[in-house]
Amino acid sequence: MRPSPWMIAALITAAVSVLNPVDATADPAPLTFAAQRDCQLTAQRPNPIITLPGGGGPAVAVDEQDIADDGFVQTMLSAGACVFGMFYGVVDGLGVGAAPIATSAAQLADYIEIVKAETGAIQVDIVAHSQGALVANYYTKVLGGAANVGKVVSFAPVTHGSRADRPLALINENLPEYRLPNHGGLAQLLPGGPILSAVADLTRAPGWLACLERSDVIQRVSEGGITVPGVRYFVMATRGDTVNTPAGDASFIDEPGVSNAYFEDLFPAAGPTTHRRLLAQPQAWQWTIDMLYGPRPA
Repeated sequence: MRPSPWMIAALITAAVSVLNPVDATADPAPLTFAAQRDCQLTAQRPNPIITLPGGGGPAVAVDEQDIADDGFVQTMLSAGACVFGMFYGVVDGLGVGAAPIATSAAQLADYIEIVKAETGAIQVDIVAHSQGALVANYYTKVLGGAANVGKVVSFAPVTHGSRADRPLALINENLPEYRLPNHGGLAQLLPGGPILSAVADLTRAPGWLACLERSDVIQRVSEGGITVPGVRYFVMATRGDTVNTPAGDASFIDEPGVSNAYFEDLFPAAGPTTHRRLLAQPQAWQWTIDMLYGPRPA
C-alpha cells in the first residue's frame, strides 16, 4: 500500500499538534559574513545590506570563493552595495532557523548593531528569503527595530504562514535532507522512517513550526498590521511556490505602500521558478537593485 500525500499530511499535522515542541537552543554566535572587507558607504548607497536566507539549510562558513561564486552578492557589489549576511537561529543537528523566531530576531538585532558600528551607518536594508523575512518582520514590528531599517526586500516571504497543503513538496524542497518520497509503502510511516524522523525534528524546531499559518508568531507579527512606519517593504513571490502556500497570498503584504509582485508577471520570458530557486534568478537580482536604489535610466 502506498501512503497518499493526504495520509502523510494528516500524520504530520496530528503528530506536531500532539507533541509539544521542545525548546531549541541556538548556537550562541550565529555565522555571519561580510562580502567585501572595508566596504565604504556612499551618499548614493548609505545603508549596508544584510541578507537573511530561508530556514532549513545548513549554516556553513562563507569564504572568499563562496562570495565570488554567488551571483546575487556579486550583482549587489557591482551596484556599489556593502553586503553582509547572517545564518540565524542555528540549532546543532538541525540547521538555519530552527530556534525560536524571537531568538533569531534577537540575533539579528545584535548583528545590525555590529554592522552599523563597523560601517558608521544609521540604518541597514534587509534582503530576505522565506523564513528570513519573518525574522526581519519580527525584528521591526515586535522588537521595535524599525528605526534601524530603511527597506525590507523579501522573496517568497513567510508573511501569513504556510497552510502546508502540499506537505511532500514543503519538506522535500525546503528540507531536502529528508527527501520524503511519494512511494515506498507504509514503511515510510514506521519508527525510524523518513516521515516520523522529519516530524520528530520539527518538534525540536519551533522556528520552523512558526512558519505555519496561525502560529503564535504569525499572529503576533500580523496583529494591527505587519508594516511599521518608516520602513519600506517590497515583496516578490512566485506562482510556482509549493512550500509557502497558497502561492502569493501567503507572502504578499496587503497594506498601503507595499510593493507586491509575482516573478512570472514581471519577467514572463524567464519562465516559471520555485520557492527555493526564486532568489537564484538574475532578473530577481536586478529587481532588488531597482527596489533599493531605483530603476536604471532608460
